[in-house]
Amino acid sequence: MFEKVAFWIKGVIGRMFGYSQLKSIVGQNITMSQTMIDAVSLWKRMLYGSADWIDESKGITSLRLEEGICREFADVTLVEMDASINLPALDAIFQEALRDLNENLQDGLALGSFVMKPLGNGRAEYV
Repeated sequence: MFEKVAFWIKGVIGRMFGYSQLKSIVGQNITMSQTMIDAVSLWKRMLYGSADWIDESKGITSLRLEEGICREFADVTLVEMDASINLPALDAIFQEALRDLNENLQDGLALGSFVMKPLGNGRAEYV
């Protein structure tokens, strides 16, 4: 069971970052197929309305459906969410970070995943 979870987490992290970014973070080669790298890159271009087939001069524009899909999934996921941390100092940081959760969850859904990282001094960031 743990092996499946570890394999899934590695896959999520691999989809979240580019190969070169992962390599620089981890400091060693990362096993990720070129097919997966290309698929994530294509989805990212589609998400931002700059897919290969978009040609404004010919009137071919993006409907930006990818963005709408991610927004709807994030909204449905978070609509009734209630989250807290037992440690008051961490809970204050967490509650502050939750304000940006919807937007960051949309990006995470689109590009693989995301991590909420506490930075200290009452700050947190999404990676």
